[in-house]
Amino acid sequence: MKRFFTLHALRITPYALLFLFLISCGKTYYSNYYILDYTPSIPDSIKIYPQLPYYVEVSDFDISLTYDRSAIVIRNSLHQLRYSRYDLWALRPQDAIQDLLLKHLKEANLFADVKKEFLDVRPDFTILGHICNIELYHSEGINRADIEMELSLQDNQNENIVVSYHFVRYERLDTQNMAFFAKKISDILKEENNKFILKIIKYFEEQR
Repeated sequence: MKRFFTLHALRITPYALLFLFLISCGKTYYSNYYILDYTPSIPDSIKIYPQLPYYVEVSDFDISLTYDRSAIVIRNSLHQLRYSRYDLWALRPQDAIQDLLLKHLKEANLFADVKKEFLDVRPDFTILGHICNIELYHSEGINRADIEMELSLQDNQNENIVVSYHFVRYERLDTQNMAFFAKKISDILKEENNKFILKIIKYFEEQR
């Protein structure tokens, strides 16, 4: 019995020592969550435009499957990317970006009402959005905030797309810090949402 115990102890001792080593030397990692957000800044050309008597619905945005997740995408080359294990979006990109455009439109006060969903009336127009990509590019010492999106305004009377807007932005970053990445993407969205609204105004100007 004594000999059996000794041999058994010798078999488990290396694993026990390895476990203790990992516990003593291991680090605790915490997930970091990042938010896309900004305070809308409305140009005077939008502020002075008379309010349009339309109800506009901002529908749920689509996103390419590669980016339909909480993990932030880090691209290293055309054919290689990875998902950050500990750097996550607090809100899925498609939801956060939809909310930002809705907030921007409300601040612009361009339409009689703007909502995600109308329950009592049929909206006159619907805004559609598709996020082609949203990622941190990191390769050979280059850091960028990359985003590509498509926005459109649909006339619900005939379901025709009357305004289309597509943008691609590659903005250099001085650091790979995720907080700066999230801020840069937010700044881009603020600029592009204003451009989209100005394009909507141009459309209605042409209809007069």
